[in-house]
Amino acid sequence: MKFLEKSNPHGHLEVWKHYPDGSKELHFKDDNVICSGMGATLAEMFDAEPTVDVENFQCVYFRCGSGGQAAYQVSSRSDVEDPFNRAQYGTGNLDMSIHNLIADGAKGGSTTPFGRIPYGYIKRITPTKCMWQIVLDEQTLNVGDPTPDYPEGYINEIGLYSKNPYVETTDASMLCAYRYFKKIYKTDAFILVFRWTIEF
Repeated sequence: MKFLEKSNPHGHLEVWKHYPDGSKELHFKDDNVICSGMGATLAEMFDAEPTVDVENFQCVYFRCGSGGQAAYQVSSRSDVEDPFNRAQYGTGNLDMSIHNLIADGAKGGSTTPFGRIPYGYIKRITPTKCMWQIVLDEQTLNVGDPTPDYPEGYINEIGLYSKNPYVETTDASMLCAYRYFKKIYKTDAFILVFRWTIEF
């Protein structure tokens, strides 16, 4: 039996701006693309020995980028198009990791960071639905603030990654879901919150 014969995973992304006065604004909402990395991650999980830590198969990493296009909304996608570097993420309260990426079936070194999603921000809503909340605080990824090193920029894509599905010695992540969205000029004037729901 094939997994997709019994399950049709699909997801939905909302992007919110939260302001210091307590108000918030919905910037974007739409369905996302479930990528082939999700299928590979699930296949490895079902085939794993009972002693393997289940954390290897969980989606605990994300990346933001500025190279998104509507044409990239395809299941064969293996990474965001133009990920931000460590310096661009700034000094906010975000746990970062630079480790390997599995793209197009091959493991390769990565020089751009992944953000780690705290477990307290991952919730099971129903037996078949999970929600991830990704928070970029006032000091994180302010690419909309022009500086000599980084001209005014924007965020317009995000990816959700499994941790280490092939159980490598060091983490080697795979893209499980992807979404391109309208540009956000992130500054310290607001907190950016991604609410990502996936249902199986």
